[in-house]
Amino acid sequence: MEFKKQLITLCLLLCTALVGNAQQLLKEGTVEYKLIYNNLPEEMKQIQSTLPSKVTLYFKNNQFKTEMLMAQGEMSMLFDEEKKEMIMLMDMMGQKMKFKITEEQFKEKQIATFETQGIKNVEVKATQEIKTIAGYACTKHIVSYEIDEKKETSFCYVTDKLPSSSMLADNPIYAGIKGFMMEYNTSQQGMTITMVAEKVKAESISEKVFTIPDGYKEIDPAMLNGK
Repeated sequence: MEFKKQLITLCLLLCTALVGNAQQLLKEGTVEYKLIYNNLPEEMKQIQSTLPSKVTLYFKNNQFKTEMLMAQGEMSMLFDEEKKEMIMLMDMMGQKMKFKITEEQFKEKQIATFETQGIKNVEVKATQEIKTIAGYACTKHIVSYEIDEKKETSFCYVTDKLPSSSMLADNPIYAGIKGFMMEYNTSQQGMTITMVAEKVKAESISEKVFTIPDGYKEIDPAMLNGK
């Protein structure tokens, strides 16, 4: 159960960090990301082959879906910009579960997480460095913060040519970033995970992509708080 909670938290960190604030130019399509793991603890190294290696993001008409495949099954997150809500779907080891998180609940969760981990003094600085990722010119941003009185830094490469959601605009770490992240890294329990966009496709996306399939059981999102 503890491993499942860690996996859910990891997926939330990876997938929800992809959306921020940006003008919409390409209005419909997909973005495919690869995941790179560094400094994995020994217990994670033993199961590295089962960890997700790719994430696909679908977007259309203010709707977004992240999809992550792994050995244990599949995790997806649906973001509805108009309803201001997120729905997480888990199809793992024969069990199909879902739960809904409103914008307010998500922000409360983020704030509680950062307070628990002792993260503070977050600063975001845009640099002059430009990097082309999957055909898009992206500006590098440096994120600095303190965690348990130690200074840490992270980075991301951002474009304003892809659509995004405002749901995470108040995320304590990414609040100062205006744009769609094409590459970024995140740390959890000493390990670092880098997500890099490999391909952007301008294509028609069926509305069915954003609907919830039958067979998913509603669960209490309080499980994210360890309850």
